[in-house]
Amino acid sequence: MSSKPDILTIDPLVPVMKERLEKSFTLHPYTSLENLKNIAPAIRGITTGGGSGVPSEIMDALPNLEVISVNGVGTDRINLDEARRRNIGVATTQNTLTDDVADMAVALMMAVMRGIVTNDAFVRAGKWPSATPPLGRSLTRKKVGIAGFGHIGQAIAKRVSAFGMEVAYFNSHARPES
Repeated sequence: MSSKPDILTIDPLVPVMKERLEKSFTLHPYTSLENLKNIAPAIRGITTGGGSGVPSEIMDALPNLEVISVNGVGTDRINLDEARRRNIGVATTQNTLTDDVADMAVALMMAVMRGIVTNDAFVRAGKWPSATPPLGRSLTRKKVGIAGFGHIGQAIAKRVSAFGMEVAYFNSHARPES
């Protein structure tokens, strides 16, 4: 192997991130457990996404694993008890995109409720002002349901409260009322 630490990449990396990592690490894209056997003892780290996580059979196959880096915030697909038992660090990109995701959620909600895409097509088709565009609906005083009330869910709640919306949420862990 090389003098740089060996990292297993479970999810494909965007080119700029791959280039940066290749300066300090030797990257090994995950293909199969069978192929992993040849390099398993050299692997010290894993990069993955929150959706893919690290399947237990991969973690079990890596005797010298030291760190799992998640490009995202999800850790529910990583056996955190096993990581703690083996002293494997698990890092996420928490709060990196919280505001951007919350902004996009509210923008999409507004686009649907106000008919922005439909009305844009209406205007671009030359139908206005000779005809009346479809009417949209206001967000004001509507109720919004948020599944998951972590950082992103709370950021969405903060934004929609500016519209006077009532917030209802479900979360796997109790949250104190804000």
